[in-house]
Amino acid sequence: MPSAITETAACGCPVCDTAAKSEAAYFACAFGGTRGRAATAEAIADALGFCRRHGAHLLLRGDLTPGVAKVFHDVAHRIGPLVAEDFVRSDRFWESFFGANESCPACAYEQRATARHVGRLAREYSNSPEPATTPMLAGVCVAHLRRIADELNPELRMPFLARCLDTLVDAARSLDEKLRFTPVSNAADLDSSTAEWRRAFNLIVGNLTRLPVSHDGELGNDLHSHRTFADAITDSHVCAVCSEIERVRQRWIHDVPTAGKHGVDGWLLFPTCPEHISNISALGDTCLTGAVISNALHGAMAQVQHQIQVLVRAAKAREDLAAARIARWGKRRKRKSAGPKLFAPRSAKCPACERIDLAQAKAIGKLLELLCHEKCRHAFQHGYGLCMKHFAQAYLIAPRGVVRTALSADQQVRLTDAALKFSEMTHGNSTSGKGTLRELRYRLALHRICGFAGNGEASPHAHSP
Repeated sequence: MPSAITETAACGCPVCDTAAKSEAAYFACAFGGTRGRAATAEAIADALGFCRRHGAHLLLRGDLTPGVAKVFHDVAHRIGPLVAEDFVRSDRFWESFFGANESCPACAYEQRATARHVGRLAREYSNSPEPATTPMLAGVCVAHLRRIADELNPELRMPFLARCLDTLVDAARSLDEKLRFTPVSNAADLDSSTAEWRRAFNLIVGNLTRLPVSHDGELGNDLHSHRTFADAITDSHVCAVCSEIERVRQRWIHDVPTAGKHGVDGWLLFPTCPEHISNISALGDTCLTGAVISNALHGAMAQVQHQIQVLVRAAKAREDLAAARIARWGKRRKRKSAGPKLFAPRSAKCPACERIDLAQAKAIGKLLELLCHEKCRHAFQHGYGLCMKHFAQAYLIAPRGVVRTALSADQQVRLTDAALKFSEMTHGNSTSGKGTLRELRYRLALHRICGFAGNGEASPHAHSP
């Protein structure tokens, strides 16, 4: 029988649950009323739109269609002057464009709510008479456990991290035993309803209720039909860079089961972030999901062990320094060496995230290379163009001259068209319907500012600090 702590840990991370509730509260506050719409529009314009996750979530809120239409109509007009070529040297341009890749007002709201919850848990742990035995943190995922550790006083941080490490070791041992003694033919025996299985999953992924939101196939059906990137820029339904990122993501999802089948080292392909672990979990291969979670648990263990070693090394260095200061001037001993150099474990960067970042950089570079040719610029003008997030990345490194001018002029036209569509949503009779946001023409307009078409994951830890 699983213990009470195991049962608590299998219920989902409470901090992730707070993040989910804050996400819903943000959209209701930002688009549900009329008082804060101007401030919402200004925040979205400063960030050049939402991230993909919150852009995808926006499609599910058909009840907010009138507010979304009015706010994004204002956003399109606010962003319009920013893309003008003569606006490049302004301070607002540098602030908005350089931070666009990581900026999202909904993420900022969510992170503030998460930080408050983490701080409250850290204070409760610090004030507990017996912190080592309290079960209050049994269900918290490893990402938020490490954030709680950062909030603790130095004298409590070490035992807290040691406790986190014990939790990870216990979960990894239980999961590895199940995987080792379960034949592949009986993978159904690894029932996802068991407390041990859910505890291991929640430690890495967080809240089980926040799995990826699947996008409609209307924009995603043709994402993989482009043989070359030159064909992708002519697509009239999706940003060319978004299309290339989705193609790389799908290819990675196809490669992970193959790697698991042939015993390839997990660190090469197995994901470690909640978003992409959820993607693999959605494939339905229980043994593969278990192997991916086990790999992520061992990676998290290495990171926590390194943090503990750093704290131990820092404590020893302070003791040696204090002893040297107390000794008489003529009899000061030479300070001891700090010992062998600490080598940090492999970067916590998820292999899937690395591939997507590389795909984005390559796609933007290829786009700028193609735009140097007049024929490709003409084809680009007849396609969808770029969403604002990828336009910002491309515009920052675009060479001066015809390429930058073409990008700027094209994006101004696109934003004007998006503003007209949002105006149509505001004044048209169709705004009373809850499915308006899912209509193709309005999805295309939202994609211009959110950049979510074809890649609508809802990750519990996206943009987590």
